[in-house]
Amino acid sequence: MDKVVRLLLAQDLPEKPGEIMQDTAENIIQELISLSMLQEHYIKGYSEIQGSRFYEKSYLVKVDEQDFISKAANSPVHSFIKNNGHSTPSNIKSLLLRSLFASSRNSDDHFGAFSQVCLQTICGLQFILVCDLHGAVENLPDEVGDLVHLKYLRLSSLFIRKLPRICSGAGIASELSSLTQLRQLDVHDVSEDHADELFASIIKLENLVSLSLNAEQASSGTLLPELDSFSPPPPHLQELFIRGGLVEIPSWLLSIANLNTLELCHSNLQENPSSVLQFLPKLKHLVLWYAYSAKLIGADFCEAGGFPELGTLTIASSELVEWTEIGIGEWGFSMFEASSILELP
Repeated sequence: MDKVVRLLLAQDLPEKPGEIMQDTAENIIQELISLSMLQEHYIKGYSEIQGSRFYEKSYLVKVDEQDFISKAANSPVHSFIKNNGHSTPSNIKSLLLRSLFASSRNSDDHFGAFSQVCLQTICGLQFILVCDLHGAVENLPDEVGDLVHLKYLRLSSLFIRKLPRICSGAGIASELSSLTQLRQLDVHDVSEDHADELFASIIKLENLVSLSLNAEQASSGTLLPELDSFSPPPPHLQELFIRGGLVEIPSWLLSIANLNTLELCHSNLQENPSSVLQFLPKLKHLVLWYAYSAKLIGADFCEAGGFPELGTLTIASSELVEWTEIGIGEWGFSMFEASSILELP
């Protein structure tokens, strides 16, 4: 689903007044699914969108009836190429190519000859919007940065050696606030030299739904600096992932009324975080990954009626040795053996 949404956005989907473009795209897909023009399948927890076979046949009939091919000769081209050797079509640079899906599954292409040639060719297509390449790509050419119209780039490869790092330096931090339509943000290496500027920019992202903040060397419990200045948080935030030392739960966290997923990792909290988190009204998924030390988790984990919507609770701790009965919401449950992962029915 997410991939189809991003592809629609890359094709300059018309905006609707008062509606975020991503929501518009998702609504269009859901409407097509309800009309059976698209079909949604769930495979190993992932959603996959496919065209209906019935409508696919009717589209082909329509294409033939209206002589679509000749009429579209001078229109923007959306192309799919399969590996048929180590070359791309000779006329590809003369086409008004807007989207390219290229696939190299041939066993003869172990060293990525077709894929790398294809990627170099793509770098010469100045008006391309979408590039989805499956093959043995080893590196990303610098010329990709010259494709100023490119909105969607996907490289599916097990052989790629290096990609540029996206880290939260001061320059990037100051520019974030201009990305007003941003929905998901994952920031690494948050440090004292730019934390204030970074948080000031993130606060302005009113459409943000998912946020991940990662301290430098987060797995070592390095402190996430200046978190008190991150207030008020974006109003529509639903997912929050905080990786790094906290010492205590930030006071602004309870103001995120729509929060349904929260992950705290290597937080070094001094007290049980549930004493605060249990009052989040819509929290459904909580992960406490080495967030605080506890040998026993039992009835005092939360108050009666706490965590009213919680569905899954995951706790990892090197010191945890025993679960006992815990009451969450209006019901309780018992664990019959010590475990670091707890699933609620």
